[in-house]
Amino acid sequence: VAYLITDQSGNTSSTGGWLSGVPTVFRHKLSMLVGFKFNTFKDYENGHDGSTGKKYTQSDITYLVTKIEITGYPQQGTFIVNAPAAGSIGQWNVAASSPKYDYTWYNNDSGLRIPYQSSGATAVEANSLAGGKTYLYLLPQQFTSEDAKLKITYIKRTYKEDGSVDNKAKTTAEVSLKDLFAASGNRLVMNRKITVNITFNNDSNLI
Repeated sequence: VAYLITDQSGNTSSTGGWLSGVPTVFRHKLSMLVGFKFNTFKDYENGHDGSTGKKYTQSDITYLVTKIEITGYPQQGTFIVNAPAAGSIGQWNVAASSPKYDYTWYNNDSGLRIPYQSSGATAVEANSLAGGKTYLYLLPQQFTSEDAKLKITYIKRTYKEDGSVDNKAKTTAEVSLKDLFAASGNRLVMNRKITVNITFNNDSNLI
């Protein structure tokens, strides 16, 4: 509730207390990808980090992230407004012919080391989005195909007996966003801030 006050050049106080208005809840029609966090299933580096007294050995494995991409993502749709209801503001209908876009979240040819953390994880901040942005707005939608994908390029670095690097080849793993959001019915839900958590598991050869 508001009153129109004319000829006012500053804030004024009221002795009448707060006025009761119409309750308003803001919900964004899009969702925002705000981060990626990485960890390893266990300490594959065995307490080593390459520093003095902690040199790598032949039994160590280091994971490094070099690139994070989202590819084939539809970003155009028609918004259908629902009648006002708690938790429901409408939905996006995305045509199969909707233009698809590719985004690079992170790119570092040398790779970012992912150490094991018993609590917490390593955040990989965006460094390659247009305009230097640190977030990405995504069109909420029901994924009916596996065209839109998350791609992670990484190095599984191994070592020789003397501690020098044995393998530094890059590998790209990918998952469809349809599968990534299986828990929400293969759907990217509206009005969310999304952080993707990823764990390297050498025991099962999985990410």
